[in-house]
Amino acid sequence: EISVLFEQTDMAAQPVKLLGMLDKAVKGLQNTETLLPVLRNLGAMHIKYGVKEEHYPFVGQSLLAVLKEILGDEWNEGVADSWTKVYGVISSEMIQGAELQRSNF
Repeated sequence: EISVLFEQTDMAAQPVKLLGMLDKAVKGLQNTETLLPVLRNLGAMHIKYGVKEEHYPFVGQSLLAVLKEILGDEWNEGVADSWTKVYGVISSEMIQGAELQRSNF
């Protein structure tokens, strides 16, 4: 269960941080040379929070569910596909960053 990962987290600030990162990721898709290292670093940083590779799909599912709820009638198959791809880039790069960090220990 991933809820234990948020026990020491300021949950009031978490949505702002998440939305900020999503905004950077979406804007950064046009400049992956800058974006990918940021995402890898973020993944490496999440090791100290106890985040593991198997947590990422749950986060992705939750993110898509929240976006669907927020967007309401604007949510469609194309939007779902786009966000799934964006989260795929985010999660795969974060996982790669975490793996690199672990291999350096």
